[in-house]
Amino acid sequence: MLFRSGTGEWKLGFCREEWETVIQHRGIESLQDYLEVIRYGRGTRLARREREELYAIFNRFMAGKKSRNILEWYDVLNLARKALEESAVPSPFRAIIVDEAQDMEAAAFKLLRAMVPRRENDLFIVGDVHQRIYKRPVTLSDCGIQVRGRSNNLKVNYRTTAQIG
Repeated sequence: MLFRSGTGEWKLGFCREEWETVIQHRGIESLQDYLEVIRYGRGTRLARREREELYAIFNRFMAGKKSRNILEWYDVLNLARKALEESAVPSPFRAIIVDEAQDMEAAAFKLLRAMVPRRENDLFIVGDVHQRIYKRPVTLSDCGIQVRGRSNNLKVNYRTTAQIG
C-alpha cells in the first residue's frame, strides 16, 4: 500500500515505522519539531520537502484518530503531561525514582518531568542501556531532564559479583 502526499509516494511500512519510532517515540507535536528532530537509527535520510510530505500524511492520520476519539498510548502520555503543565494545582510529588528506565520512551520521561517540580534531586533515574529491548534511544535533555555533570556509571555488577570492565 502506498500513501501519496505532494509529489511523494510512501510505503505503508515506512510510514508506520516513521510514525512509531520518530513521531510517537520522540513526542513530535508539530511540523517544526519534525523538521528539526534527529531521526536516530532510521537509516533513510529525508530532505525537508520529504519530511513536509510525510508530516502531511501524519496530520491526516491524527485528524482521523481525533474524529473517531481514538487514543494511542503516546497520546495518553502527552495528554496527561499537558494537563499537568497547564494545571494550577501543585504537584503532590517532591521526587520520583525510576528503575529500568532503558525501555521508556521520551513521552514517558516528559510526563515524569511534568509530575515533579524542578529542584535538586527531583528525579533519580536508573537504567542499563545495554539491556534496552526497543533499540530507541532517548536523550533526557530533549525531555527537559538535565543530567550533564550529574550522572554516574556504575562499576560493579551485583548480579555476578564481578567488576564491570
